[in-house]
Amino acid sequence: MVLSFASSRPKKHLTKDQNSCIVLVVGICCFLGALFVYTGSQDIYKLRTLIIGRCQVRSLNVKHTRYNYFPCWNITVIYENETKEDYVIESTGTRSDRWAWIQARKYQVNNTYSCYHSRNETSIIQWGWQWSRPRKLKAYTLFILGCILISITIVLLIMRRRFQKYTKTISPERDTQQQLQTLLNSNQQTMKSQEESSSIVVKPVSSWQNTETNI
Repeated sequence: MVLSFASSRPKKHLTKDQNSCIVLVVGICCFLGALFVYTGSQDIYKLRTLIIGRCQVRSLNVKHTRYNYFPCWNITVIYENETKEDYVIESTGTRSDRWAWIQARKYQVNNTYSCYHSRNETSIIQWGWQWSRPRKLKAYTLFILGCILISITIVLLIMRRRFQKYTKTISPERDTQQQLQTLLNSNQQTMKSQEESSSIVVKPVSSWQNTETNI
């Protein structure tokens, strides 16, 4: 009985561990897949709807928030023979004021650089002027990788569901096998105990008969 219960417990713990691992992997793949698909599709949309202008730097500064420093530039935008005053602010900040100023000085005052903006009248995703153009390779790589991760998530969910159905069908058979095993073990133990008790009773009788014959 002890052996049968001991053998059943690791199996239960094994299935629980497998289930928790599958849930963890599914959660990670789902989160990363959704994030990559969103970021990649956003960059792809930017690539298809952006406009290219020329921006002349009038002044540069560093914007300080609670945790980060963001380089920013006051610019004059030249687009379709029109000029407009605007600004550029870096989307990713840094915790170092010095490093933010180094980034800001990459674009010098009175110099003109290419800049990119969304089509305000048609774009679903609105974004201001920026120095860097969205990269096509990065956008499609993120989108495809996100689709792969979501596909892996779907496959893992299907496999988990099938595994749960399989364990539900197998568990009654295991219970019956365990019950039969326990019955067999108990019968063997009772038979052994009976044999031992009978041998203990027979031995004194035989010794008594031997003494009687000698007399």
